[in-house]
Amino acid sequence: MSASVAESIRIIDMDSHYTEPPELWTSRAPAAYRDLVPHVHLDESGQYSWIIGDVNLGALGYTVVKKNGEKITGTFSIGRYEDMHHAAWDLNDRLRFLDDNGLYAQLVYPNVAGFGSEKFLQVKDAELRRLCVSLYNDAVAELQVQSGNRLFPQAAVPFWDMEQTVAELRRAKNLGLSGVVMCDAPQKFELPTLDEPYWEPFWATCEELDLPVNFHLGSGGFNFVKHWSTVSPLTGGALSTIVGFLNNAHAIMSVIFTGILLRHPKLKVVSVECGVGWLPFLIESMDYQFDEVVPEDEKKKWGGLRPSDLFRRNIFCSFWFEKVGPAKLCQDVGEDNIMFETDFPHPTCLYPRAVDHVVQVLKDVPERVQRKILHDNAVRIYNLPA
Repeated sequence: MSASVAESIRIIDMDSHYTEPPELWTSRAPAAYRDLVPHVHLDESGQYSWIIGDVNLGALGYTVVKKNGEKITGTFSIGRYEDMHHAAWDLNDRLRFLDDNGLYAQLVYPNVAGFGSEKFLQVKDAELRRLCVSLYNDAVAELQVQSGNRLFPQAAVPFWDMEQTVAELRRAKNLGLSGVVMCDAPQKFELPTLDEPYWEPFWATCEELDLPVNFHLGSGGFNFVKHWSTVSPLTGGALSTIVGFLNNAHAIMSVIFTGILLRHPKLKVVSVECGVGWLPFLIESMDYQFDEVVPEDEKKKWGGLRPSDLFRRNIFCSFWFEKVGPAKLCQDVGEDNIMFETDFPHPTCLYPRAVDHVVQVLKDVPERVQRKILHDNAVRIYNLPA
């Protein structure tokens, strides 16, 4: 890909994050809940964090890009809004950031709630939990409109209550939101696994409304693995993130082998922020195990399809830092299944030369495939304005 070709493509970054501004919940909450919804707290060290009641929900937004544009390494988050790049949380600055960095639009994922809304389960009050979700969706739907359809936030759902979940899915669609974030391991929270009948209304509604289901890295919470004693906490966090990439293999295999995608053939499932280099091995492994091990009576239910067929029909993925996999593996993964992301402004974000990077990575890929990866696939999968 040449720089001139890149300039002719309205590049869509399918995974960025919105550092929620301090008044997101408090400015929208009913009076009775204004002091109960998430709000920022300044600790004795001069750092901010999000709290709800006596529950600490974590850092402001895991933003590592400073106000002056410098990216900090070796940390998880800048602790004060005034010290971080305002594009992390301010709409006008974000739009200027897009223009300055050669990006046209971004899909936007949450921070405070976790990447699958799982952090809200720490809130004991059921109505407050529901309100946290609905107020977030109201706020990001406003953000999308105010951005002139250049920012496309993904909706949260109260997955711990199926009736509320279905209602919120329909409300999110009416708000104009283009997809949902979902917890990939509800069994961690004493709920059924995603293949159980309990979840059928969720899958059926997402299919009916054509809302892609995003399994973002860490959407079931992070399992910070215990490493050797000489590994520092931050390095251990880095290793746990890599483990998190591969956790999405379990989510992908589950929706394929449990029959979810056979029952819901138009459902879209997206693996977010987990890369693509490992996917050809997963696809080949699934087909081999299917052919060699799965009983014949079970295979008949697949109607002649194999796991690789369901992957290419229903599963989508994204890359950012990789240099080898995206170009060489387009055919193995599927040129219609791959999208590009930056993860701005998180610790592993592709910054500040995201477009330069992707131009180099895709330089030997046909231009029609470049356009799919950088624009067309995201438009088709998320039903975005072309």
